[in-house]
Amino acid sequence: MKKINFAVIASVLAIAAVMGGSRLRAHAGSAATSGIPLSQLAGSFAGLATANYGLCLNATLTAPQSCSKTPSTQVIAWVENATTQGTVDTKGNSCTEEIETNAPLFPGPFPAGDNDTILVGVTSSYNPATGSGTESFKGYAAGPGVSCNGATFVNTAGAPVILSATTHFVVSQNGSRLDAITLTVHSTSPVDFVAGYVGHGFTLRQTS
Repeated sequence: MKKINFAVIASVLAIAAVMGGSRLRAHAGSAATSGIPLSQLAGSFAGLATANYGLCLNATLTAPQSCSKTPSTQVIAWVENATTQGTVDTKGNSCTEEIETNAPLFPGPFPAGDNDTILVGVTSSYNPATGSGTESFKGYAAGPGVSCNGATFVNTAGAPVILSATTHFVVSQNGSRLDAITLTVHSTSPVDFVAGYVGHGFTLRQTS
């Protein structure tokens, strides 16, 4: 199986730790609400992420296939660890790069691999009183013409979306730390071949 088929879905939680998006529910931007306002989360963040999940493969374990038609004997348990770095602008838009290593649970049928993914997020809800919210995002395989320029996503190569996901996050340390868990994950290339994804991560504000 090609490397990207193993790794593209391994990057689905880290962007929750970097706030993003402009389509917020009404209360998200309310300056009158006590707590941590969304605007206070602007800046650059770096962190760690980890996840466990299954990859749904064909009978010969040579290619991914839809989990809806995959027996449990062809679902391979997988793990990942990742570092993340991303930037949020004052309007809440974000772009994050995640570099991760991933492998089947030992002794698995495949060697460990690595992947570089760009994640672009939109905050769908945020409550400044509790410092918590939800976010949806899309992932792209990083490469020439596919990168982050601060909080702006650069895609001059016209790279396709390889995954989509939603997360729940909480803010602490006066907006300097964000912790997140993954709620849903769907791979889009070549099919939705991810099962039982459980992931979490955190990021810290980068300072000079």
